[in-house]
Amino acid sequence: MGQSSQAPPSEFHPVFATSRVCRRSRIGCIGRDARGSGQRESRNPLVDGFVSTETFLAFGMPNLPDLPPHTRKEIVMPLRTGLTLCALVVATAGLADDAPKTAALSEEFQRFQGTWQVEGWVEGDKPVAAADLKKRSVFFGGNVFLFRRDGKIDRAGAVQLDPSKSPRTVNLSVKEGEGRDGVLLGVYEITGNTLKLCFDPQGQVRPESLKTDADSGFVVITLKKPPPPADERIEITGKYRSELIEAGGKVVTTEALIERRGDAYLVTYTLGGKLLFVGTALRKGDQLSMCWVSSGQIGVSVYTIEKGPKLVGDYTTLAGLGVTGREVLTPWKRID
Repeated sequence: MGQSSQAPPSEFHPVFATSRVCRRSRIGCIGRDARGSGQRESRNPLVDGFVSTETFLAFGMPNLPDLPPHTRKEIVMPLRTGLTLCALVVATAGLADDAPKTAALSEEFQRFQGTWQVEGWVEGDKPVAAADLKKRSVFFGGNVFLFRRDGKIDRAGAVQLDPSKSPRTVNLSVKEGEGRDGVLLGVYEITGNTLKLCFDPQGQVRPESLKTDADSGFVVITLKKPPPPADERIEITGKYRSELIEAGGKVVTTEALIERRGDAYLVTYTLGGKLLFVGTALRKGDQLSMCWVSSGQIGVSVYTIEKGPKLVGDYTTLAGLGVTGREVLTPWKRID
């Protein structure tokens, strides 16, 4: 078999990692980059933006030396494309000047997260036909929006919200699709599982209400989020006390925050104000599955959701020895 072209593993390569909690108390890795040109440090390679896709693949993937070239390509290329898209989305989100900075604004963004069904779409005085509405959806992930049509992204960009104004205002900075590089000025109303948006498709005037007519030409969209399944009605967002029981029996206590991020969840772990690691999780019924990264380690965790809420699960590292650890998440209490 041919030799792997990857750079030598760093100190924190998942193959050699045995502990989930990073030893440097923050996200990042130090090691040679993909070209072996020296040391490079990143607190968060996807957000900081200066770690290349090749570097991430070199340190964040298991070795694939025994796979034939065409199989490696089938695995690596979709991952490379996904990472590139992720980097673009993060960069686009960073263009929003009013990213969540306050608790109220952060909470408002939480209410937007996920995929919304389109119940009504009126352009001026012309409503879109019901058959066409079924082909459309609107997605919010973080402070990024996607307008989808026929399963394809029709328009995408960054969202700015100001819930302090009346009516509440929204700016949609278009980065892909019709109106690219423009800003759609709008207002919105969100009540329960219903979200209404009204904006000027030309980006010239901000509407004063959620109404449109032939003269204004404003677009009014009515969105509805379906209720969760019966086995997903335990709300899991919030702050938790995490007790990690490592393979050797050591117990590590940290703080964990679970937030909605699109149709998934963003999970961040901190201790003493320092970021330890981050994860992305998917929920199916009473199960939560998470992929996380910490100091060059990549791993998976699977939890059972109980009333409380309480999450009990196990974790292991990617391409490691298969050693597992235990974790229990309970509603947050101060850690002394």
